[in-house]
Amino acid sequence: MYSYTVTKKIEKIRKLVESEICDVVGCTEPAGIAYAFSAASRTIRKKTRNIDIEKFKAKVELSHDVYRNASTVRVPVIRKKGIKAAATYGILKNGNALNIFSGIKGDSRKKMNRMINKKGWFEELQLKKRGIYIKAELEYLDDSAAVYIEDRHDNVVKITCNGKTVHRNRPEKQAVIRSLEHAAGIVKAKDKALERIAKDFILSHGHNNNRYCRLNTIAAVDKLIRMRMEGEYIPVATITGSGNQGIFLAMPFYELYGRGHREAVRAALFAILAQIYFTQKMGRISGECGLVNKAAPALTAGLSFYRNKTASKIKRDIGGLHGVLPPVKCTGAKVSCSLKASLILSRVYSHMHVGQDTV
Repeated sequence: MYSYTVTKKIEKIRKLVESEICDVVGCTEPAGIAYAFSAASRTIRKKTRNIDIEKFKAKVELSHDVYRNASTVRVPVIRKKGIKAAATYGILKNGNALNIFSGIKGDSRKKMNRMINKKGWFEELQLKKRGIYIKAELEYLDDSAAVYIEDRHDNVVKITCNGKTVHRNRPEKQAVIRSLEHAAGIVKAKDKALERIAKDFILSHGHNNNRYCRLNTIAAVDKLIRMRMEGEYIPVATITGSGNQGIFLAMPFYELYGRGHREAVRAALFAILAQIYFTQKMGRISGECGLVNKAAPALTAGLSFYRNKTASKIKRDIGGLHGVLPPVKCTGAKVSCSLKASLILSRVYSHMHVGQDTV
């Protein structure tokens, strides 16, 4: 069942896993909005040297799911809540990656606060679209730019300047995790590069616990997620576009690894692949809580794999979650996500008949 022929396909799997783990400060929905407006601002600045921030006008169109999360969470560094704050940050920050909330200078902070408090220059529109969709439009005097993001928080599919397309992205076709058996076979291939990615993933979250919390796994998951939602400056490794799910998925395996169980790295890799598998089936963002329908099953799969269970037993363990984790609607990226995550983690532990000290 676990046999896997090492071919060029493993390189595609590496690229897939690397693309699904991204270091980000702050919630990924406002980060995506800031990233889009940063790209729009750079497009206009190429044509105009001296920028007067009082003369910007902006509009953003967002899918229902992006709007829901971005409107309820605080933007890091400036600690302001809402879509306007994220857009302002992007306009004034010269960033070209999703990890745009990586710090600003004092004078930029003052400009951002002034723009956020200014009225009449910003418009936001919630669409009926689902999934990830961001259209950021920016006007400055006679120039305009529009940036379109779809499917992934950092996937800029098109940029226009004064109505003309100046950038269009045609991403390469990514590898697909076909099944949990396929994921298990990949892990059993013992690819060192993949194992290193998994190890770095769990260590990055463990280091955050050591730096900010020094708590047991469940309490650390609660606090780290709460700090993120409150806009604290915490860089985390996201998984399939979610920092909260990254924390949730990584911390139990960091606990195992810290006790000297080196096989926890391969179990973590299996959980990562399972998370990608569920995301490819269900989508990156939806009206359902991703902790329940993706991260909890992925963690369960990883803990089952750690115990050397067969594929059928791993699926049985995942299926049993339905009895302990009812469907949960997503109501936005909020501080309450921290309590939700810790409760879900506790139920996964109970379902797997493990304790905090016997993961």
